[in-house]
Amino acid sequence: MLQFIRTTIAIQLAALALAVDAVTYVASTTYPIPTALNPVKQYTVPYNAGTMSRSVSVKATTVLGPITDPSNGYSVFRDNGGSCTLGNRTFFTFADANAYVGGTWKTFKSAQSSFVTDFDTPEDMEDYTMSTESGAFQAIPFTSAESAVSGSPSKRIAMWTWTNCIPLSSKKAMHFYSVQQFTTSSHSYSLGNTMAVYTLTSTTDPTIDITRASQIFFPNTTYGYGTFASVVVNDTIYLYGVDSLYSGNYDVHVARVSKTAASDITSYQYYDAGTATWGSTMPVPTARRQSAATVKGNMPFSTGTVYYSEYHNQYLMVFFNNWIDNKLRYNTAPTPLGPWTTSNQVLWVTPSGASYNYRAVAHPLIYASPGSTIGQKIAVHYSYQNGTFTYPMMGTVEFQ
Repeated sequence: MLQFIRTTIAIQLAALALAVDAVTYVASTTYPIPTALNPVKQYTVPYNAGTMSRSVSVKATTVLGPITDPSNGYSVFRDNGGSCTLGNRTFFTFADANAYVGGTWKTFKSAQSSFVTDFDTPEDMEDYTMSTESGAFQAIPFTSAESAVSGSPSKRIAMWTWTNCIPLSSKKAMHFYSVQQFTTSSHSYSLGNTMAVYTLTSTTDPTIDITRASQIFFPNTTYGYGTFASVVVNDTIYLYGVDSLYSGNYDVHVARVSKTAASDITSYQYYDAGTATWGSTMPVPTARRQSAATVKGNMPFSTGTVYYSEYHNQYLMVFFNNWIDNKLRYNTAPTPLGPWTTSNQVLWVTPSGASYNYRAVAHPLIYASPGSTIGQKIAVHYSYQNGTFTYPMMGTVEFQ
């Protein structure tokens, strides 16, 4: 359990294109995390998987229950979120978390983190940025300007993620967050996305550093690469962004960068599927560019996960669409660039509560223990509404 919290915020201007280890950060924070380990399998991802080894057929789906910390004195209700495995430690970062005690509201943060203590029960987590033992603090650091409006519901800046982190090494990962600007207490729009870099500073007395080199990495005038999904193949990161500007969330565009240059915006390349070429100039669209999209969907995408499934010898894109239907769907491809199927086959009709579920994210590494076959079973979480509260629900999909 957490015994102390050590948080520091450093605010300085930073150049967008400098390497992470050579900048002064616009925001940073450091705090200890739990010591429990959940080893995951390290595996090689082929660029071209070729032929699918077996069909995608579901054996069983299971609702594990709400994500919660049974030992937390707070009752925490949170939203959205994604996971990260770093040094065999797996944690989730959630959005808009409210804490209550006995039905009385106590505190609120726009980003809250919880630690998976046992892969056998991934729904039971340890809340380490919002609990009666540790107190409450923002899991992803704010800039000074963001902090200045954090207490104003109609002006606040929020940091939300609905995707998983991107591993850079055994001790470092990066994670994209949408930076949301509120105009009223119930309406916000995206300013773009920001890159948070996680560094595990110690394995014996684990501490995590979280830094942001710039407030906005990809502006809201482009595709928000990395906020929909990402996958790492042979030390190259492929980042997927949905065109919400002109396609109504139907088109998915792709960028790539080497893991060693992930924080350098000038090192990114952008894929044009129409010409099958990469370019170094970030597209700033003024209209729909459907021919350039890697995925041209026939229904709008909401949130998703792209990963290589050893079990199927294919890349899987597991997602919710932007319609109200509670269905978890999938498409497949032999490479990160496709060709992707667009049949949108249903994996699981998730049981709904008072309304529809949303923001589904898959977590294949939760069941990727040494000796396992990655992709035979995956964890999935989504936001669930019971009529009074919204909270993340954890479930599993096991394949035939």
